Amino acid sequence: MKFFKSLILIVFIGFSLTACKTVKLESVEILTFQQKLEKLFPDAEVSKMEPKDYFNDAYQLVLNQPLDHKNPLAGTFKHYVYLSHISETAPVLLVTEGYNARPRTYELSKILKGNQVQVEYRFYGKSRPDSIPWHI
Repeated sequence: MKFFKSLILIVFIGFSLTACKTVKLESVEILTFQQKLEKLFPDAEVSKMEPKDYFNDAYQLVLNQPLDHKNPLAGTFKHYVYLSHISETAPVLLVTEGYNARPRTYELSKILKGNQVQVEYRFYGKSRPDSIPWHI
């Protein structure tokens, strides 16, 4: 009987020692919202703007868009996008802005208390190349 008690004690100590091994954790990188945008759009110009109304943050993103998606050698132009952010869990309203986008808060965004992404039309306002290839 004494033998079994000793054996159980040795097995218990053995399991305890193997369960207490050290685990190396990877470091966690905490990014700001702007850093997340820059990581998501590495080739874009991301600049912080003054937030309006109820938004916590506002950003202007300038993306390099191809002139012709079927012909990448045709070149690119700067496409302007405005992002107004309140929360990562809030709904997102996508606004395709007309001829000359300017950052402003839309009524539906106010009603929903959501994030807002405002995209200027291609080839209008500031989102246009030096010469517009109308044949595309």
